[in-house]
Amino acid sequence: MSTPLPILHVLEHEQAKLSQLERKLAERILASPGEIVHMGITELAEQCGISTATITRFCKVLHSAASLISS
Repeated sequence: MSTPLPILHVLEHEQAKLSQLERKLAERILASPGEIVHMGITELAEQCGISTATITRFCKVLHSAASLISS
């Protein structure tokens, strides 16, 4: 069984593969991860100027990438 990678590492690794809106979200997360963990999806979407659907898709992409990288 493989060890999961820290999510910020996965995010940095996969950032080039993201869409423009997903990259905008990734940059915001990487800039202040400690602040992001206390936000709801709506607040985060508003601060990034993106939709909540974009955040949901982003999470799915990131989860898949983390699974591939750690295996």
